[in-house]
Amino acid sequence: MYSPWGATLPEEVAELCDESVILTMDEAKASSIRFGATPFQVIHVFRLYTVDFANPYLQQTPTPRVHLDLDDIETISRRRIAARYRHHGLTREAEAEEATARDADRSHQTVLPRFDRIYVCSRADVPALPPSLQARVRILPNVYQPTISLPAPLPPDQVELLFVGTLGYFPNAEGIGWFAQEVLPLLQTQSTRPVVLRIVGLGMSPLIASLRVLPNVEVVGFVEDLLP
Repeated sequence: MYSPWGATLPEEVAELCDESVILTMDEAKASSIRFGATPFQVIHVFRLYTVDFANPYLQQTPTPRVHLDLDDIETISRRRIAARYRHHGLTREAEAEEATARDADRSHQTVLPRFDRIYVCSRADVPALPPSLQARVRILPNVYQPTISLPAPLPPDQVELLFVGTLGYFPNAEGIGWFAQEVLPLLQTQSTRPVVLRIVGLGMSPLIASLRVLPNVEVVGFVEDLLP
């Protein structure tokens, strides 16, 4: 497997691959030069914004099967995020999200018909797609089935809550900020033990950083392994 920074595939994915390649963003932009002659049977594209990277391969003959994992419906999610930005007076950020939502609207009409299969994470997302494409949709829930058994913890002297998410993603930052400031104090009044909130994840934002001053809130940031 080729990987420019030592990244590896999950074992259950690697077992399915004869060869795998992980590219940097710059390499991905020029990937058609490196892999343009490689015949692919299936091309799986994750998120609308990466379709441009796949375009050179979508023109191959014979035509490969092409799948698109939308993850979420950006025409909806981006406008919701824009509304939250406006709630906080962040006009420029809100306008950027609304522009992305408009681009997604156009892509639903022009890009989605090119794909044989379209994945969404919820049945509630299906009606948001053009009716002519709904027969191509598959549901792929955003869930994780643990493959390990955690040991039963000893009775702790405090209640520990763990939040894991991308901390630079505004909905995550706003949500855990609200929880830390509004909900955690209420939980503390109902508990005979200290209630500690531990915040773990990649990225940072001023909102997340400001939570460090709150009692019983630990902003850990990125960790290599969540298990310990």
